[in-house]
Amino acid sequence: MKKKITITVLFIVFITFSTFLLFFLISKNNKLENTPQVDKEETMDTNEDNAYVEEIVETEEAEGIEETVETVEIIESSYSVTDVPQVYIKVNSEDIITNEYSPASISIIDSKHGNREDIIDLSAKIKIRGNSTAEVAKKSYTVKFLSKVDVLGMGKAKKWVLNANAFDKSLMRNKLVFDFATTIGLEYAPESIFADVWLNDKFIGNYLLSELIEASTSRVNIDTDQGDFLFEREQERISEGTTYFTTPIYQNRFGVTEPEDITDEQLEVLSSFLGKVEMAMEAGDWEFFTSYVDEKSYIDYYILSELFKEVDFNYSSTRFYIKNDKLYAGPPWDFDLSSGNADADFYYDYNYHEGFGPDSSYLGLWCNTNFYSYCYEFPQFTETLRVRYKELQEVIKNLYEDNSLGINQIDVLLAMYGKSFDRNYTTAGWTLTQDFILERIPESTYEQNVEYLREWLKKRNEFLLDSYE
Repeated sequence: MKKKITITVLFIVFITFSTFLLFFLISKNNKLENTPQVDKEETMDTNEDNAYVEEIVETEEAEGIEETVETVEIIESSYSVTDVPQVYIKVNSEDIITNEYSPASISIIDSKHGNREDIIDLSAKIKIRGNSTAEVAKKSYTVKFLSKVDVLGMGKAKKWVLNANAFDKSLMRNKLVFDFATTIGLEYAPESIFADVWLNDKFIGNYLLSELIEASTSRVNIDTDQGDFLFEREQERISEGTTYFTTPIYQNRFGVTEPEDITDEQLEVLSSFLGKVEMAMEAGDWEFFTSYVDEKSYIDYYILSELFKEVDFNYSSTRFYIKNDKLYAGPPWDFDLSSGNADADFYYDYNYHEGFGPDSSYLGLWCNTNFYSYCYEFPQFTETLRVRYKELQEVIKNLYEDNSLGINQIDVLLAMYGKSFDRNYTTAGWTLTQDFILERIPESTYEQNVEYLREWLKKRNEFLLDSYE
């Protein structure tokens, strides 16, 4: 009798467990089938595994190594749909996020009225990005998905940036610059969208989700296998894994972004090319110069940089690329310390124009240095610059005031993202009044910081108009 009872109990336990397991597997399978991530064609093209596994081996062909990637479960109940896109990040611990990639699960959900495909990747990676910005409490991040994904309609890529804009109390400067660059026709300016970001179920504020500057058909569309290059001006910074070189004549120092593993032969080709550009500058030969340099990008990038007065121009984060044996200026990057947002003492020359004090940062030419200082020796350059600046007046004025082009861009951003900007300081609790060494001492309210930016751009434009008369 006891034996029969025991067998019966074991049979009931077995049936219960089997039913639970079957239900779990069916539920998980339905979740995977209904969750958009990477299209099958893209996965097949890149020979990458499906993202939804507990443990996968990702082959980095460029590095020739195999790497085991852990996964971290995302709690779907935390998803919400609001006025802006939402980014949900789960890691094993906040302490695990460093300047090296760590495992993460990342979900990106479109805004309330959006219809762009959601992204869920349980095998993503994340790391802290930046130099000075890495030292402040509100970190910026680089995220890397398992496969190339189209994030909110901005094109397919693995790597994306979550820019904290910690130094910019308006949160707008980088976005204004990227959009302005696109409007005036500068190639490959990063696409970007503001989003609310959550880390381990904690709201960490408003971030600018943007493309990374890298060689790609959907980004800086160059072919490094055919002799194209992407590089940036770096006067003194040394970053691990970056190759640096100085130009033959003027000894300008650059760091190579693409190709990542540049050969000695490629470096010689790049240095020789820039040597010819410098020869043309030294000879004062405009026709020779423009045979190597794209005149429009050089003029437009200078206008953008001078208008917003980026503090590190021609010191760092000033990018160029060579495509089909032609040198182009841009794309723009890192403009949080621009438009008058620079500490008065640390950036003394930026602020104290001819003794006028820190409120005079809108005065003075700032970007006519290094390569551009030699461009000023060409009458053709200064005349083209003068004409082009006047031609762009409606676009420039539309940054800060309504005109024939419609509502000004500052107000457009406030209308689209104002509630998220507010949540950055109220819900997330980031400071509005503390300055982080490099930025100017901020105004006491968000509205005052925005109006400072608006008024600064207006005065800057008026100064440059007078300068280019």
